[in-house]
Amino acid sequence: MNKSDLAPGLHADEELAIYRRLGIAILFVSALTGEGMAELEQRLTGRTAVFLGPSGAGKSSLINRLVPDAGLRVGELSIQTGKGSHTTTWVQMLDLPGGGHLVDSPGCAYWI
Repeated sequence: MNKSDLAPGLHADEELAIYRRLGIAILFVSALTGEGMAELEQRLTGRTAVFLGPSGAGKSSLINRLVPDAGLRVGELSIQTGKGSHTTTWVQMLDLPGGGHLVDSPGCAYWI
């Protein structure tokens, strides 16, 4: 869960309980502040992972933080909505510095 700096109370969100009951680990990270990035990097090292989520979730920002020379384009927050904007238009795989790969993917408008 990126942008944890914008929703500090999300850690206890009941909507996430279903994922916890299924044994899915939830990491709260912030590409902006660096919160949780060391643990995310550790979990990704030596693996191939794809970042999925709605447009503006900060997938490319996370990858830029994890792969400093990635140089992926990121959008500014919308003044009207306060949310991120769609910037990724194709799928791209990048090498992680410690080994492994990250796949940046375009966002979707909503989750089903």
